[in-house]
Amino acid sequence: MAIPAWHMHTTEADSVADSARATASSARQRGRRLLIVSEVALAVTLLVAASLFFRSYGRIGAIEPGFDASHMLTMRLTIDPQRYPGAASETFFTRLVTRLEAIPGVTGAAATNQLPTMTGFTVPVTIDGAGAHSAKPVSTLLTVGSPHRSDVLKTPLRSGGPLTDRDGAGAPQVVLVNETFSRRTS
Repeated sequence: MAIPAWHMHTTEADSVADSARATASSARQRGRRLLIVSEVALAVTLLVAASLFFRSYGRIGAIEPGFDASHMLTMRLTIDPQRYPGAASETFFTRLVTRLEAIPGVTGAAATNQLPTMTGFTVPVTIDGAGAHSAKPVSTLLTVGSPHRSDVLKTPLRSGGPLTDRDGAGAPQVVLVNETFSRRTS
């Protein structure tokens, strides 16, 4: 036989426990919903970012780089400046280019400190007699190249001519500039 007060006390305790479980269950449900919403938002963000990345990557491939890279082999070569100081490094690269050009099937060879699509170091340049811009140095990317570099890269020249074998030590200094540099300094 059950005692009515004890039975009532047990029922109230069970009711409080059920209420606590229901509250915990609804809090868990809210947490789960929040987690799902967060995961979906993150997934959508990643999908949008990936699609923008691939669209940009496709556009980069369509950009004309300003030279013809087909059938071209490049290599990076670093020489020891203590073994080849000053003019000895120029002699080394001149001999290397000559030997490369002698290989059967090679249509041209050149040496340069960087390829057109690479970034290098910039230097300030002041042009004598450049009008309004002459007093203000222009920061530009410096690329050093051997004779026939433009020919080997098939870089179109708008005016002037490419570097040749006559443009070496003892000859008047020459420079090739791109259209952007020409516009900025004229």
